[in-house]
Amino acid sequence: MKISNFIVVCALLTMMPLASTQVITPEDIQKETGCQVYDTYWLCPQTIVLENIPLKYTTNLVCYELDNESYGCYGNAILLSDAHYQECQIYIPLLAGNEVDYTKMQYNYNCHDRKWKSGSTVELLTYPDLLNGIDCHTTESNDSYSEKACKAKGQAIVANATIDEENGTKYLIVMSSKPQTGIIPNLQNGIVLETWQWVAIALFVLVLVWMYLKRRK
Repeated sequence: MKISNFIVVCALLTMMPLASTQVITPEDIQKETGCQVYDTYWLCPQTIVLENIPLKYTTNLVCYELDNESYGCYGNAILLSDAHYQECQIYIPLLAGNEVDYTKMQYNYNCHDRKWKSGSTVELLTYPDLLNGIDCHTTESNDSYSEKACKAKGQAIVANATIDEENGTKYLIVMSSKPQTGIIPNLQNGIVLETWQWVAIALFVLVLVWMYLKRRK
């Protein structure tokens, strides 16, 4: 999934349950966004993007489509090389009156070195237009819904992706990929997002902050 689409989808999925009439609590915000909510600031998880991740599919993929819109292809893969990266937060300070102090927002805050070891299993999301040379066939279909099985098991790829880990389970969302050829790269660290990507993420977080503070008053 391209990073811009990833942000939009996350925003929609996160904001839908928050748009109800119930009172939003800090616990609700933390559950929905992963942000830690304090009286004078927030700490929110920073998106981790890695490039040139060597993977091999360990299962076939299942792709879903609803109303001609792709909902992605899901399966498992293993890492073919160690992946070193930094896990960081976004620091969002609040002024008196619960307004965001934009001048003191910090990215790459409270960073820690992390590593996914070679051979680790990941739950993977990719998209049909990235499945180069993979045979897919429809297994279920009606006027609005279709499901396809794609014979990906055993194929090695190199991917650029966002990653996350929760309760010991590793998740990976592919932004771009290509079949792996030649020497397996030794992945050392994450890449830095472009300015517009950080702005998009920050705006999303600020919308959540505004919704929370407005409902708390």
